[in-house]
Formats: sequence, C-alpha cells, structure tokens
Amino acid sequence: TLKPAEDGTGDLVLRLYESKRTATRCTLTTLLPVQNAYQTDMLEEQPQPLSIQSGQISLDFRPFEIKTLRLSLINVTASTPKNALISQHSPGKS
Repeated sequence: TLKPAEDGTGDLVLRLYESKRTATRCTLTTLLPVQNAYQTDMLEEQPQPLSIQSGQISLDFRPFEIKTLRLSLINVTASTPKNALISQHSPGKS
C-alpha cells in the first residue's frame, strides 16, 4: 500500500508484508527523488532511519512481518512517473 503520510507533510508511507511464510531479504527500488527513508510503526511514529543508495533500500523480513516505511521526497512534482516504485525480492536470507 502506498499513501500520503497522515501528518500532511507530503511524505509517502509504504506498507509492505511478507506473505510466503519465510524469512526474506528484498531490495526496494524507486525512481522517486527520495531524500530520507525511515521505518516506522503502524501509526507512522518512532522513525528509524534506513540507508538509501541510488534509490535502493535493503530490507529483511521475518515470516508474515509487516513493515511501514516513510519516504521523504526532495521535490514532489506532477511529472513523477507512475511506475517510479519497484520492488525486487529474493526468498530466504543471503
């Protein structure tokens, strides 16, 4: 799920979950101009900084885990491509 942050800042909130009952490492790849990325709780509070390099964020999931990410964008424009968010996934931990 992708939605605007509840606080009206223009940040995006992304909810991801692991649905195959296995520990998973994935790389979230985006073309959006992300300035900062955070993992938060479900209420979008208690932000923990995540490393983002070249539009990629590495994530590790436990079985059935839900993660909430908050993305702060550098400059939001109407010209941002609709396919700017891509997720790559590889089962099991490497």
